[in-house]
Amino acid sequence: MADFSELVLELLKAGVLVTGEQRFMASGSATNWRQEVLRVITAGAREGVSVFRESPETTDDVLRSVFSSHGFSESEVPQLIAAIPASQDADQVTCERLQYEFGSRLPMWVVYGPETRNYPGQWICRMRLTIPGDEPTGTIILADTLDGVRERLPRGLACLPRFASDPPGIIETWL
Repeated sequence: MADFSELVLELLKAGVLVTGEQRFMASGSATNWRQEVLRVITAGAREGVSVFRESPETTDDVLRSVFSSHGFSESEVPQLIAAIPASQDADQVTCERLQYEFGSRLPMWVVYGPETRNYPGQWICRMRLTIPGDEPTGTIILADTLDGVRERLPRGLACLPRFASDPPGIIETWL
């Protein structure tokens, strides 16, 4: 059987796995991987506007493929998959990974109501980078409801209500 801790480190380096509240650094020890909550990213950022929707592949499909390609036997794969809790939406994990990748820039998620021109009837959340400046990114979340947008946001953010100085389409901001 291949060494699972080495596989975990390889996947972490590639940005495929994230853990808990912060990224498990690839340079760290993988001996405690069982205590870490591993999350699988089934969708990644693309150039331009990234719209996160349900992936046609399930998390189990992705894991099965990854483990099989790293030498685990077909009989070992279900046990490995069972060891990884799947309690977080892939979109949410992708957003968390993107947030981590911008380093010292402060990511901010701005929620717009469903009356926009580009996506009529859809709630939109766009990631912007602040400090220094304020720069929109091409990363957006689309959902049918405000709760749908909120479910896809990274965990641990604080919601700021709409300020009087905000443009009319902004509903709330998350930091």
